[in-house]
Amino acid sequence: MHNAVLYRHLRTLRQCYTTGQFEALSMFLAEDCVFETQWMLEPRVGKLPVLAYFMKKGILMRDSNSCPHGIIVEVQHPYRKLALLLRQRLNDKTNDVIVDIQIDEEDKISRIDVCMPQFFQYIPYFDEE
Repeated sequence: MHNAVLYRHLRTLRQCYTTGQFEALSMFLAEDCVFETQWMLEPRVGKLPVLAYFMKKGILMRDSNSCPHGIIVEVQHPYRKLALLLRQRLNDKTNDVIVDIQIDEEDKISRIDVCMPQFFQYIPYFDEE
């Protein structure tokens, strides 16, 4: 089931973000994966550049003790889909982002988008954790 695969990948990504350890992400990325966020001028394209970005980000998060807390949410608008809400505390300020992933026909992550949660309506997705 496609939703089960999406859920599994989101749980892995949540674990990567909350620990700052992104090595496990490697086996789930498609070779032509794209990572894009409104805070970068150019997207990262390809498994190796995307993984390199996340590995460097993980080091920075661990060094600054700023690994975010993540929960899986169900985005309600403009479409219903599971996504990841990350909450990061940095310099006495809390920042939230939504991480949306797309999965290809081989059940690999083909795209990761990070954007401001104000663009979406979402509710917590209650899983076993």
